[in-house]
Amino acid sequence: MRRPQVTNAGSEDAIAPRGWYAGGYLPHCDAPDLVQSVTFRLADALPQEKLRQLEQALKTIPENQQAEQRRIRIEQWLDSGLGSCVLQNPTIAKIVQEALLYHAGERYRLLAWCVMPNLPFGALFGGCCRESRQYAM
Repeated sequence: MRRPQVTNAGSEDAIAPRGWYAGGYLPHCDAPDLVQSVTFRLADALPQEKLRQLEQALKTIPENQQAEQRRIRIEQWLDSGLGSCVLQNPTIAKIVQEALLYHAGERYRLLAWCVMPNLPFGALFGGCCRESRQYAM
């Protein structure tokens, strides 16, 4: 993985944006003023058994329709409220919210967020926080 380049932007050293790069198993993108939407979900909101069933069912439809049908079915399952729905507990939901807010304004700009009982919850991150010299994502 490429390391960020340090530049002398402004009065302090700044970490230069990296553009697209590989980070673990997910691609990442850094750029000034880039807004990114990140969605999280609880592990039990979409049981692995459902995904295995889906993969079997997808084999029966044309390949050019599989990606769309996969997205539709997954969204239906997520909307149906499978799993423990632990985020309906206000204490637990508050922990998640506090985690999202913990470095907001220092390491990233958190533009919006939503925490829901079992549906995916998301956050909208934007650009760089100049104070920390770090870019979101």
